[in-house]
Amino acid sequence: MEDPRGMDPAELTADQNGRLYSLYQHWLGARNPEGLVPKSAFDAFAIMPWLGLVSIYQRLAEDYVIRLDGTEIVRMTGEDWTGKTVAALDARYGLKLGESLAIAVEEQRAVYHPVRHLAARPHFTAARLLLPVSADGATITHVVMSLIPNEKEPASVVTPALY
Repeated sequence: MEDPRGMDPAELTADQNGRLYSLYQHWLGARNPEGLVPKSAFDAFAIMPWLGLVSIYQRLAEDYVIRLDGTEIVRMTGEDWTGKTVAALDARYGLKLGESLAIAVEEQRAVYHPVRHLAARPHFTAARLLLPVSADGATITHVVMSLIPNEKEPASVVTPALY
C-alpha cells in the first residue's frame, strides 16, 4: 500500500514526466505570499496544456466531491467519478486518496506519487500530483488532481492503485 504522504514533487524532473513537471511549475508560480494558489490559476484557459488530464476535487466538511473528472483521466481509468465522493472511490478500490488529499490541504503542499498502476489498465502507469488551491483566498477549498502517463518510469517502488 502506498504512503499517502507521497514524495516531494521537487524530486520530479522534466525528463521523467515533462507535462506533470510543467503543471507543478505552473502551480509554484501561482503561489501568493501566504503560500496559497488561487483557483483562478487553474481555469480552463490557464490549464490548456493539461486540459483533460486534471480533475477538480472540492473540499467538504469531512470528504471531497469530484466536481470534474478530466476526459483523459476517464479514458485512462475507464470510469467517470464526476459528482461522486472520494470516500466512495476509496471504499470501492481500497485506496487512501482521501488521506493524501487531507495532507495536501492541511500542509498546503503538493503531493506527488510517481508511479501508479491503473485498475482499468494494469500494464499502464501514470504519475499523480495533488495541488491544493483556494477559491476564497483564505483557505484551501479545492484540490487539483492530475494523472499523467509516465514518459519514463522513475526509479521507485511501484504501488497498485486506480487514482
